[in-house]
Order: sequence, then C-alpha cells, then structure tokens
Amino acid sequence: MTYKQWVNGDILQAADQNALSLQTINRFADATARDAAITSPSEGMFVYLTGSNALQYYDGSAWVAADISGGVSWSGSTANGIGTYGSSSSIVAESTATYDGTTLQLTTSGGGLKLDGLASSNANTLDDYEEGEAAVTLTASGGGTITVGTNNTIAYTKIGRVVHIQGELNVASVSSPSTQLSIAGLPFTSSNTLTDMADRSWLSTSVMFLSSAVTSGDIIAMVAANSTTISYFSGGGGSGVQYFANLVDSGTSILIGGSYITDS
Repeated sequence: MTYKQWVNGDILQAADQNALSLQTINRFADATARDAAITSPSEGMFVYLTGSNALQYYDGSAWVAADISGGVSWSGSTANGIGTYGSSSSIVAESTATYDGTTLQLTTSGGGLKLDGLASSNANTLDDYEEGEAAVTLTASGGGTITVGTNNTIAYTKIGRVVHIQGELNVASVSSPSTQLSIAGLPFTSSNTLTDMADRSWLSTSVMFLSSAVTSGDIIAMVAANSTTISYFSGGGGSGVQYFANLVDSGTSILIGGSYITDS
C-alpha cells in the first residue's frame, strides 16, 4: 500500500478510504472486538485496545504487542534499586549490583562515591569514608590546666575503620599541670573489641620546647581501647614510665601523626 497524500480537488474513492484505515490506529475495547471488525488484517496495521491500554500491530501472522524501543522491559521489585542487565530485552532492579568491568571511573569535578557509615558486616567491604578537622584540647590527669594556642586542630581521614590523624598543637599558657599529658577530642572512638591488645594504637609523636628534658627515654603516644584520647608518657627508664605534664610550658609544641582503629 502506498502512503496517500491529498491535494485540493481530489475525489475520495472507496479504495482511498480503505487506504486511510490502514494508515490510522483503530481503537477497540478488546481483542474480540478487534477480530470481529478486522477479519483480514494487513501486515503493519496498528490497533489500540482501550480495555487493557495495549498498542498492538499485525506482523503478518498474528497481533503482537507494539514495543517501539525494541522490546526492553523492567523486572524486579526492589525500591530505589539499581538497574542492571537482565537479558537483551530486560533490565533488572536489584538492591546489590555487581560491576563486571575493569575500571569504574568518575570524571566530573565535584563528584565521588559517598560511603556514609554503612556499617557492613562483610570484612571485605569498604563501608565508610570521611575527612575533616577536629578541634582538640590538652589535659593533665593530675590537675592544672594547659591552654592550646591558635594551632588547636588535627586533620583526619577515616577509611573504613581506620582513622588517620596528623597535626601540630602549640601551648599558649599553663597553670600547674601535673602527671599525664593527653590530647582529648579525637573525632572517633577507638575499638574495644579486638583481642590481645590489638585495639591499642601507638602513634608517631614529638613534644618540643618543654621546660626541661624528659629523663627516662623516648616520648610515647598511645590511643587506648574505647577512647577518644591520646595519652603521653615516656618509657625506657629503669623505674618504669614517666609522666611529664609538669614539664609542659608556654611555647611547647606537640607534633602528632599516625592512625588508630575504630569498631565501625
């Protein structure tokens, strides 16, 4: 059948009417009404069934569903799921998607993957990432005060359960501090579920410009289990550890870097 175009003065013949009917979409309530009206359908003819809101065409041997996009459909019932390949004609919505490629690359500036405390129980799953700065304070366990100066923050990056920290603090003033020096206010609480003291973290540190020298060995910094505090002492002396908060004075600098483990 040739596509018909009309001009002024044309006479509408019965054949023309039939040609027009083949170039339109006829509407029927259902397939029964369609078959009763169209007893000899032609290939390529379209109909619309109002009862089921179905668009169909005749392929030369049967009425089939019209799918202009090539037959792609959705399956699955996961709300807010990720669409993955199901087959050549289906996309599956699922809660867990597996990427079977080589490199997943994000190229737009300002974008990224957000892993916001997902708390997965799978040991091989990266479920958290955060970076920022935390304001901290200096304390003395035996009393007195240590006031931090303008350098009073540490930077941190949390990847999974490991928290990396670094920074330099300066002391503005003191008032009779004694016993153990500590940095309080770490951004995350350290683990208390690991065995054999594996939840203790030992950090790289230096304390400079004390009023006098520490006498019993290297200065050590530790994050104990279930803590948001870095505790300082000096080890190596024959009489055991030495606390030196009393040696901190105005102008003391504390340099810290390292990492500790959390439970989430």
